[in-house]
Amino acid sequence: MHLFTHLKMNTKELTFTKSERRVLILLLSLTVGFQFFAYTLSPEIDKGNEITVIHHHINKAENPIKENYKTDHHSYKKKNETSVKSIHNNNRQAKKMSTSNNIKPVLFHFDPNTIDSMAWINLGVKHWTVKTIIKYRNKGGTFKTKEDLGKIYGLHKETLNTLLPYCKIEKQFSSNSKEVYTKIKKENLLPIDINKADTTQLKTLNGIGTKLSSRIVKYRKNIGGFHSIDQLTEIYGLKPEVVEQNRKRLKATGDLRKIDINAISKDSLAFHFYFDYKLAKAIINYRYQHGPITKVDDLKKIKSISASDFEKIKPYITVLP
Repeated sequence: MHLFTHLKMNTKELTFTKSERRVLILLLSLTVGFQFFAYTLSPEIDKGNEITVIHHHINKAENPIKENYKTDHHSYKKKNETSVKSIHNNNRQAKKMSTSNNIKPVLFHFDPNTIDSMAWINLGVKHWTVKTIIKYRNKGGTFKTKEDLGKIYGLHKETLNTLLPYCKIEKQFSSNSKEVYTKIKKENLLPIDINKADTTQLKTLNGIGTKLSSRIVKYRKNIGGFHSIDQLTEIYGLKPEVVEQNRKRLKATGDLRKIDINAISKDSLAFHFYFDYKLAKAIINYRYQHGPITKVDDLKKIKSISASDFEKIKPYITVLP
């Protein structure tokens, strides 16, 4: 009886309230859930060997990464080496092409003391060597024998051997003769047609360098050709005294590129160096009001065209029937 009473009292003491039971159930649920969650994420963990298995799993996961890195690095290195090699090959090829002569030589009998720069180019001589030859002659240098060509710096031996059979020097001169020196210098100063000369020929003129020779060619193209030597003074940077110094060597021949004044549009006319937008508009308006222009002198009737403007544009205008 006494034992029963004691057990009853203990059981009573272990009785939980309703709130306490809820908390206890919640704790048990969280504990079970945590254990289940951990077991799900680590299915390979075995009893008594958890640390070893996890460590093995991590090492196993890292190995593919290392292998992929090694493979990718080797591939990149190989690709980079191939790219560098390709660049070096291209540079060598470009250098080889830049030194090759793409112009097929045209061989003919020539006198090295008189032929111009274009003739040298046609013979297959490099343009920088031609420049050296022209400079040598302009300073009074002469070729007394055909073997003297071998003294020209930059003239390749192969080219020299090709040219020698075609080289023919008209006269033999004494190197100590001042009279001969003056005569040869005059013969080398051949007339230059400013409508046909290239930049190399123009640079043989006194006071004309690379920039001015290029400007002359460009200006000639834009105006349609020169009809007078005095037009050179219109070029920026070309001083009148330089033109006067070279006047005896200069000439302007050939047909000019003319404008059909009844067919050209306002914008095309204004594009010409000798016409601005205002002048082009005045001519087109006159043509619209009075009909086709029958003769060039009709442009004198346009008030906005001065006498000097008319004389300037007259050589470049034509009236087609």
